[in-house]
Amino acid sequence: MNRTGKGQGRKGLMRTVLALIKDRCLYLLLSLVVLLLVYPYTGSYPVLILVFNSLTIIGGVYAVSAAGRHIVFASVVAALHILCFAVGYSTASSVLRIAGLSLLAVFYLYTFVRVIDYVFQGKEATGDKIFGAISAYLLLGFVWSILYSLVFSLQPGAFTVSSPADSRPGGPDFVYFSFITLLTVGYGDITPHSGIARSIAILEGVAGVMYIGVFIARIVSLYRREPHQ
Repeated sequence: MNRTGKGQGRKGLMRTVLALIKDRCLYLLLSLVVLLLVYPYTGSYPVLILVFNSLTIIGGVYAVSAAGRHIVFASVVAALHILCFAVGYSTASSVLRIAGLSLLAVFYLYTFVRVIDYVFQGKEATGDKIFGAISAYLLLGFVWSILYSLVFSLQPGAFTVSSPADSRPGGPDFVYFSFITLLTVGYGDITPHSGIARSIAILEGVAGVMYIGVFIARIVSLYRREPHQ
Protein backbone atom coordinates (compact mmCIF):
# COMPACT_ATOMS: atom_id res chain seq x y z
CA MET A 1 0.00 0.00 0.00
CA ASN A 2 2.81 2.38 0.87
CA ARG A 3 4.59 1.66 -2.42
CA THR A 4 1.36 2.16 -4.31
CA GLY A 5 0.77 5.46 -2.53
CA LYS A 6 4.31 6.63 -3.26
CA GLY A 7 3.96 5.63 -6.90
CA GLN A 8 0.73 7.57 -7.25
CA GLY A 9 2.30 10.55 -5.51
CA ARG A 10 5.22 10.53 -7.93
CA LYS A 11 2.88 10.29 -10.89
CA GLY A 12 0.86 13.18 -9.53
CA LEU A 13 4.03 15.24 -9.10
CA MET A 14 5.13 14.43 -12.65
CA ARG A 15 1.74 15.46 -14.03
CA THR A 16 1.99 18.75 -12.15
CA VAL A 17 5.52 19.40 -13.47
CA LEU A 18 4.49 18.56 -17.04
CA ALA A 19 1.47 20.85 -16.73
CA LEU A 20 3.70 23.71 -15.59
CA ILE A 21 6.11 23.09 -18.47
CA LYS A 22 3.22 23.33 -20.92
CA ASP A 23 2.12 26.64 -19.39
CA ARG A 24 4.24 28.80 -21.69
CA CYS A 25 2.81 32.09 -20.45
CA LEU A 26 3.62 31.31 -16.82
CA TYR A 27 7.37 31.80 -17.37
CA LEU A 28 6.75 35.03 -19.28
CA LEU A 29 4.61 36.32 -16.42
CA LEU A 30 7.21 35.42 -13.79
CA SER A 31 10.02 37.09 -15.75
CA LEU A 32 7.95 40.25 -16.25
CA VAL A 33 7.08 40.46 -12.56
CA VAL A 34 10.75 40.05 -11.61
CA LEU A 35 11.76 42.69 -14.16
CA LEU A 36 9.13 45.06 -12.81
CA LEU A 37 10.34 44.57 -9.23
CA VAL A 38 14.06 45.05 -9.93
CA TYR A 39 13.80 47.84 -12.52
CA PRO A 40 13.73 50.71 -9.95
CA TYR A 41 17.14 49.60 -8.66
CA THR A 42 18.92 49.23 -12.03
CA GLY A 43 19.44 52.92 -12.85
CA SER A 44 23.18 52.84 -12.18
CA TYR A 45 23.70 49.27 -13.43
CA PRO A 46 22.86 48.95 -17.16
CA VAL A 47 24.26 45.41 -17.19
CA LEU A 48 21.54 44.33 -14.74
CA ILE A 49 18.92 45.72 -17.12
CA LEU A 50 20.39 43.59 -19.91
CA VAL A 51 20.43 40.48 -17.70
CA PHE A 52 16.82 40.78 -16.53
CA ASN A 53 15.63 41.87 -19.96
CA SER A 54 17.30 38.75 -21.33
CA LEU A 55 15.30 36.60 -18.91
CA THR A 56 12.12 38.29 -20.09
CA ILE A 57 13.18 37.77 -23.70
CA ILE A 58 13.66 34.04 -23.04
CA GLY A 59 10.20 33.92 -21.48
CA GLY A 60 8.78 35.79 -24.46
CA VAL A 61 10.38 33.47 -27.00
CA TYR A 62 9.02 30.47 -25.13
CA ALA A 63 5.57 32.06 -24.99
CA VAL A 64 5.43 32.39 -28.79
CA SER A 65 6.96 28.96 -29.42
CA ALA A 66 3.71 27.41 -30.70
CA ALA A 67 4.92 27.97 -34.28
CA GLY A 68 8.45 27.85 -35.63
CA ARG A 69 8.18 31.09 -37.63
CA HIS A 70 7.27 32.99 -34.47
CA ILE A 71 10.32 31.63 -32.65
CA VAL A 72 12.62 32.63 -35.52
CA PHE A 73 11.31 36.18 -35.77
CA ALA A 74 11.30 36.75 -32.00
CA SER A 75 14.79 35.26 -31.63
CA VAL A 76 16.26 37.41 -34.42
CA VAL A 77 14.77 40.62 -33.01
CA ALA A 78 15.93 39.69 -29.50
CA ALA A 79 19.47 38.92 -30.67
CA LEU A 80 19.70 42.23 -32.54
CA HIS A 81 18.47 44.08 -29.46
CA ILE A 82 21.08 42.48 -27.21
CA LEU A 83 23.80 43.21 -29.77
CA CYS A 84 22.80 46.88 -30.11
CA PHE A 85 22.54 47.27 -26.35
CA ALA A 86 25.92 45.67 -25.65
CA VAL A 87 27.80 47.56 -28.37
CA GLY A 88 25.98 50.81 -27.61
CA TYR A 89 26.84 50.54 -23.91
CA SER A 90 30.52 49.86 -24.60
CA THR A 91 30.83 52.64 -27.19
CA ALA A 92 28.37 55.11 -25.61
CA SER A 93 26.57 55.37 -28.94
CA SER A 94 23.19 57.09 -28.70
CA VAL A 95 22.22 55.77 -32.15
CA LEU A 96 22.74 52.15 -31.09
CA ARG A 97 20.92 52.83 -27.84
CA ILE A 98 17.88 54.12 -29.72
CA ALA A 99 18.10 51.17 -32.12
CA GLY A 100 18.27 48.74 -29.20
CA LEU A 101 15.26 50.32 -27.49
CA SER A 102 13.29 50.23 -30.76
CA LEU A 103 14.08 46.54 -31.25
CA LEU A 104 13.05 45.76 -27.69
CA ALA A 105 9.75 47.58 -28.25
CA VAL A 106 9.20 45.54 -31.42
CA PHE A 107 9.93 42.32 -29.51
CA TYR A 108 7.56 43.18 -26.66
CA LEU A 109 4.84 44.29 -29.06
CA TYR A 110 5.18 41.14 -31.16
CA THR A 111 5.03 38.99 -28.03
CA PHE A 112 1.96 40.95 -26.91
CA VAL A 113 0.17 40.28 -30.21
CA ARG A 114 1.00 36.56 -30.18
CA VAL A 115 -0.04 36.15 -26.53
CA ILE A 116 -3.32 38.01 -27.07
CA ASP A 117 -4.03 35.83 -30.09
CA TYR A 118 -3.45 32.75 -27.92
CA VAL A 119 -5.64 34.07 -25.09
CA PHE A 120 -8.59 34.85 -27.36
CA GLN A 121 -8.44 31.54 -29.22
CA GLY A 122 -10.49 28.52 -28.20
CA LYS A 123 -13.52 28.18 -26.00
CA GLU A 124 -11.98 27.28 -22.67
CA ALA A 125 -10.52 29.52 -19.94
CA THR A 126 -7.32 27.82 -18.79
CA GLY A 127 -4.85 28.92 -16.16
CA ASP A 128 -2.21 29.55 -18.81
CA LYS A 129 -4.54 31.86 -20.72
CA ILE A 130 -5.08 33.88 -17.56
CA PHE A 131 -1.29 34.03 -17.12
CA GLY A 132 -1.08 35.18 -20.74
CA ALA A 133 -3.68 37.91 -20.29
CA ILE A 134 -1.83 39.29 -17.25
CA SER A 135 1.49 39.06 -19.11
CA ALA A 136 0.03 40.99 -22.03
CA TYR A 137 -1.08 43.75 -19.67
CA LEU A 138 2.43 44.02 -18.22
CA LEU A 139 3.90 43.99 -21.73
CA LEU A 140 1.78 47.04 -22.56
CA GLY A 141 3.40 48.89 -19.67
CA PHE A 142 6.91 48.02 -20.81
CA VAL A 143 6.20 48.90 -24.45
CA TRP A 144 4.99 52.36 -23.43
CA SER A 145 7.96 52.87 -21.12
CA ILE A 146 10.24 52.29 -24.11
CA LEU A 147 8.21 54.75 -26.17
CA TYR A 148 8.67 57.36 -23.44
CA SER A 149 12.41 56.68 -23.39
CA LEU A 150 12.60 57.08 -27.17
CA VAL A 151 10.66 60.35 -27.05
CA PHE A 152 12.94 61.67 -24.31
CA SER A 153 16.03 60.63 -26.29
CA LEU A 154 14.82 62.69 -29.25
CA GLN A 155 13.28 65.51 -27.16
CA PRO A 156 15.21 65.94 -23.88
CA GLY A 157 12.64 68.41 -22.56
CA ALA A 158 9.65 66.16 -23.20
CA PHE A 159 9.47 65.03 -19.54
CA THR A 160 10.40 66.58 -16.22
CA VAL A 161 10.72 65.11 -12.74
CA SER A 162 9.41 67.15 -9.83
CA SER A 163 12.24 66.06 -7.53
CA PRO A 164 15.04 68.69 -7.58
CA ALA A 165 17.61 66.02 -6.80
CA ASP A 166 17.01 64.27 -10.13
CA SER A 167 15.51 66.52 -12.78
CA ARG A 168 16.51 64.22 -15.67
CA PRO A 169 14.39 61.04 -15.85
CA GLY A 170 15.93 57.71 -16.80
CA GLY A 171 14.78 54.24 -17.78
CA PRO A 172 13.44 53.23 -14.33
CA ASP A 173 11.54 56.53 -14.13
CA PHE A 174 9.79 55.82 -17.43
CA VAL A 175 8.87 52.29 -16.34
CA TYR A 176 7.36 53.78 -13.18
CA PHE A 177 5.57 56.53 -15.12
CA SER A 178 4.27 54.04 -17.68
CA PHE A 179 2.64 51.73 -15.19
CA ILE A 180 1.23 54.61 -13.16
CA THR A 181 -0.32 55.92 -16.37
CA LEU A 182 -1.52 52.47 -17.40
CA LEU A 183 -3.27 52.15 -14.05
CA THR A 184 -4.62 55.72 -14.46
CA VAL A 185 -3.24 56.70 -11.04
CA GLY A 186 -1.14 59.72 -12.02
CA TYR A 187 0.83 60.99 -9.01
CA GLY A 188 2.17 63.97 -10.96
CA ASP A 189 5.84 63.53 -9.99
CA ILE A 190 6.76 62.94 -13.65
CA THR A 191 5.13 65.27 -16.14
CA PRO A 192 5.01 65.06 -19.95
CA HIS A 193 5.44 68.48 -21.58
CA SER A 194 5.78 67.99 -25.33
CA GLY A 195 2.77 67.29 -27.53
CA ILE A 196 3.93 63.82 -28.57
CA ALA A 197 4.69 62.83 -24.97
CA ARG A 198 1.22 63.88 -23.83
CA SER A 199 -0.44 62.11 -26.75
CA ILE A 200 1.38 58.85 -25.97
CA ALA A 201 0.44 59.14 -22.28
CA ILE A 202 -3.23 59.67 -23.17
CA LEU A 203 -3.20 56.63 -25.47
CA GLU A 204 -1.69 54.49 -22.73
CA GLY A 205 -4.34 55.53 -20.22
CA VAL A 206 -7.10 54.68 -22.71
CA ALA A 207 -5.44 51.37 -23.61
CA GLY A 208 -5.17 50.39 -19.95
CA VAL A 209 -8.85 51.00 -19.26
CA MET A 210 -9.99 49.29 -22.45
CA TYR A 211 -7.76 46.28 -21.90
CA ILE A 212 -9.15 45.60 -18.44
CA GLY A 213 -12.71 45.81 -19.77
CA VAL A 214 -12.08 43.52 -22.74
CA PHE A 215 -10.03 41.04 -20.71
CA ILE A 216 -12.65 40.66 -17.98
CA ALA A 217 -15.45 40.32 -20.56
CA ARG A 218 -13.50 37.64 -22.43
CA ILE A 219 -12.66 35.56 -19.37
CA VAL A 220 -16.23 35.75 -18.07
CA SER A 221 -17.60 34.66 -21.45
CA LEU A 222 -15.24 31.66 -21.53
CA TYR A 223 -16.21 30.54 -18.03
CA ARG A 224 -19.88 30.83 -18.93
CA ARG A 225 -19.42 28.52 -21.89
CA GLU A 226 -17.66 25.74 -19.99
CA PRO A 227 -20.74 24.25 -18.18
CA HIS A 228 -22.52 23.82 -21.54
CA GLN A 229 -19.69 21.87 -23.15
